[in-house]
Amino acid sequence: MGPSRIGEVAVLVGRGEWTTYGEIARVALGGRGARLVGGAAARGQLANAHRILLSGGRISPGGGEPWAAEVRRRLEAEGVHFQGARADPRRHLTWLDLEARAAQAR
Repeated sequence: MGPSRIGEVAVLVGRGEWTTYGEIARVALGGRGARLVGGAAARGQLANAHRILLSGGRISPGGGEPWAAEVRRRLEAEGVHFQGARADPRRHLTWLDLEARAAQAR
């Protein structure tokens, strides 16, 4: 299990949805590993990295202000609204949602 599995799970997050680094790690890696997911996203290994946020739906500041603005712009273009700095919780996919989608994809 590694970057390829992270990518397989990340691609399950569709347009207009978001999840967290930790939830992808739980499904892809069996638990801890949110930093591995973040690293894969930062290195451009995940096609939809803008859909992966910090807990509570906050955009990671790790890529700097231009990146954070781009993430928000992309999500809003996909129909994800923000309440202050947090993405709409109704668009949030939990690890249970991801696990169910992963099982269907097998």
